Amino acid sequence: MAIDDDDDDDETRLCVDVRDVFDLFDFWDGRDGLVDGFKVGDFLRCCGLNPTVSQVSSNGGMKKLGR
Repeated sequence: MAIDDDDDDDETRLCVDVRDVFDLFDFWDGRDGLVDGFKVGDFLRCCGLNPTVSQVSSNGGMKKLGR
């Protein structure tokens, strides 16, 4: 039985893609290694997810910039 390494490749690619998105958001926020809580929803959407407002709020999303 052959082992399928495609799953590992997909996971690696997903990690690289998420890191690329993080780097862009971090660049826009001043290269401090953080992404503002106000942008969590946008960050997740750029990663290909479709979170609800409730999910964003319960996972660190903020309603005002800079919090």
